[in-house]
Amino acid sequence: MIGAMAHKLENEPSLAKITRHSLLLAAQLQALRSQLYPPEAKKSLKTFTSREAASMVGIAESTLRQMSLDGESAVPELHGKDNRRRAYTLTQINEIREHLAHKRPKEALAFLPRRRAGEKLQIIAIANFKGGSAKTTTTIHLAHFLA
Repeated sequence: MIGAMAHKLENEPSLAKITRHSLLLAAQLQALRSQLYPPEAKKSLKTFTSREAASMVGIAESTLRQMSLDGESAVPELHGKDNRRRAYTLTQINEIREHLAHKRPKEALAFLPRRRAGEKLQIIAIANFKGGSAKTTTTIHLAHFLA
């Protein structure tokens, strides 16, 4: 049986052999792809420490902690070995921003920077007709600066 199979494969035309190999490789690649990147896999945004959250909102970490204790802000998730590390989701950070903007109307724009009604949109274009001239880098740095 094995001898007959080996004889058949030896006499296999080149096109058939290439087709058979390509199908085998495609099946192996698909199996590997499914193993490494499961179709149901989803990415999730990281949580932020209280220091990172306070920095993003623009308040002191102690203020954020006190707001949480007073029930004025979202309750952070507890992480770490001893469940003492506070972690905030981006949704919670945005809720804190909205709360502070309503609580301190004079500083609302600092907490919720947005265009005001009637304010025109500004568009900035970064262009150069040459490849490798730092267009992307310039754009990213400008976006970080303006954010």
